[in-house]
Amino acid sequence: MRLFSLKVLKQFCVRRPHAVSGIQQWAKRMEENSPHNFNELRALFGSADYVAPFTIFNIAGNKFRLIAVVHYASGSVFIRQMLTHSEYDRWTKRYQQGKIKS
Repeated sequence: MRLFSLKVLKQFCVRRPHAVSGIQQWAKRMEENSPHNFNELRALFGSADYVAPFTIFNIAGNKFRLIAVVHYASGSVFIRQMLTHSEYDRWTKRYQQGKIKS
């Protein structure tokens, strides 16, 4: 898969250097694989969740959450947010209230 919006990850790593290893492992695994649908992606990342239109990944043992839009047909992953667990909880509330759009 091709990863887009890597700037989001780089900026997160500047603020939280202890996340670098987990993010690098996730990115390498994504780039080395080409799942054709969410079921195949879930086989690679057992804790991945789909909250339309986003795919949510747990990073570094669930310390962080990566929010992305995955386009299986083109093999593209567009990274939208990289958050701590508490930031993700706040994001989820805003998303459920309709304050966050895809």
